[in-house]
This record gives sequence, structure tokens and C-alpha cells, in this order.
Amino acid sequence: MPWKAAYNRIEMLQSLLRENFSGWVLYMDADSYIADPNFDIFHYFSDKDHYAGIFSGHLNGVPYNINSGGFAINFNHPLGREIVQDYTKEYNNISKENMNSALTWERDVPEDQFMLHSVIRRYVDDFGFSDKFLFEFADHSYVNNGPFISQVLRTFGNISDRVARIREKSDLILSENIPTNFDKDTIFSIHTSHPRISTIEHGRRFSLVHAPKDYKGIILWGPYISLHSGRYECSTYIYVSNKEDDRPVNLTLDVTANHGNTELSRKQFQIFNSGSQVLSIPFVLNENYDNIETRVETGGGAEIYFPRVNILRERDS
Repeated sequence: MPWKAAYNRIEMLQSLLRENFSGWVLYMDADSYIADPNFDIFHYFSDKDHYAGIFSGHLNGVPYNINSGGFAINFNHPLGREIVQDYTKEYNNISKENMNSALTWERDVPEDQFMLHSVIRRYVDDFGFSDKFLFEFADHSYVNNGPFISQVLRTFGNISDRVARIREKSDLILSENIPTNFDKDTIFSIHTSHPRISTIEHGRRFSLVHAPKDYKGIILWGPYISLHSGRYECSTYIYVSNKEDDRPVNLTLDVTANHGNTELSRKQFQIFNSGSQVLSIPFVLNENYDNIETRVETGGGAEIYFPRVNILRERDS
């Protein structure tokens, strides 16, 4: 049944737990999109490490009566990890026979939102851990349908109407915030958690590469790929947070081959503003090269997050 996909979030959370992920996990339903890409979500989380989870609650006046379409769980907090374990147990209590024979979601089997609500209710009512959770109000929540995230709910229309609405809204947001290269094709787009990207956070996966404010040096390098001759561009998205003064943040981006022995291009950047930006550096290959890598070096002065590395090729080359 199509509604079975709603339980995928439980396995997604459990898989992060198995991989010993540490940090905040922000879950969004498939009918959600980022409404404000300039919102400083990293600053938002920076003073909330004492919370095990953040939820959009207060449905019917009950704080822990939550909407599970969007929420955040702190995998650095012991209760955050316990929530995932208990959520998984609730799901495993549903027999495969009952799951496969159920015809009506919410009536024949417990639905995912009710199970998460039940887990949190126990922690609040039975264990007295209400201060370990932040229950934001609906429409004012930063982890659900509010200023940061928008959601096109089932009440909007059928699935085609909702998909069209999300596409319309997200395309508008992207056109206003992210530069587009119409003369280049993206041939590699690699999240910085990918094994081909080496970072100072050795062994930590499922997370963005993060440069602490006081860190100076190379923050990431890779992905060691082979490229044919042509004209290229390397770009990396960055997000600058916790910048407290007017001094610029110095970043250097270079592209090398042959394990760093052949420098192909190098560029220095001065970042004056917080928020999301794109750093780009062109490079030309007159022959085929192996082990192409890009390296990013920071001079400190702000927290910087590096989500993704892209390699683009000019279409006429």
C-alpha cells in the first residue's frame, strides 16, 4: 500500500543510529521544501544541544501532540538516541502479517505520527523529561511548516496538484537564490559525506564537512577523479555562520592532479557576509588527467559548512 512509505523515516533514523552519527538530524516529509534558503539553520541549532528533539507541537493544546511531517532529533543527546530506538520498537511491534493485510492507514495499523507521539508522551508524562524537548507552535516552527520549511499538505489537492505546487514554489526559490550555469554541464556533484571526499573529520559520515570557527588549514580534499581534456569549473557550496566581526573570512580553493603534484588552478576568496554562497574556480586541461582533486583551505574567523563539491564542463569544449 502506498502509505507504507510513511514508515521509511523510521529506518532512515535507525540507519543513522547504526552508523554512530552524531549531531542534529532534520527530517522532512516528501511534500516539504525549503522556503527560506537564507535562514541560518546552523545558528538556530547552535544553542539547542541540551534538547533531545525539536517538534512542531501543541496540537489541540497539548505540547507533545506533534506533527511528524518535520522534526529534528539530536543524535548527540542520549535521549535523542533513545527516541529513535523506542520509535523503532513501536514499528517492530506491528507484525508483518498485520502490515500486509491492512487496508486503511491509521485504523488497521498504528500510523507513524501516532507512534512518535506515543514515544514522546512517555518521556514527558511518565519520565518527567519535558525540559529535554522543544515543542514549537504550529506555523511558527522552524522544523515543520513555518518560516523555514513549507509543506503542501493533503488538503491542498491530489498528488499531481501537490507535486506541481512544490515544483512551482521550489523553482521560484532556486531562481532567486542559486546561480545557474546555462553554458556548463554538471558532470560530478558529490556530497561531502561521500567516501571520495577526505576531511578533517576522519570517519564521520552522513554529515556536512564543518570547519570550526578557530580552525585554520585545509578542511577537505578529493574526489580523485579522471577527466578528459577540456574547460572545466569546480564549485563548492558553503554556508557561513557565527561570524561576529567585520573582518573577512579567507578561503582558498585549488584544483590539482596527480595527488597534488600538478597545480591546475588556485583562487583566493574573501567572505564578508554570513549565509549561503558558491565558490567557483575555472581550470583548463590540455590533456587527460587522473586523480583530479580540489582542496579547500580556511583561515578561520567563522563556522563554515561545506555540503557539496561540483565539477562542471563547458559545453563547447
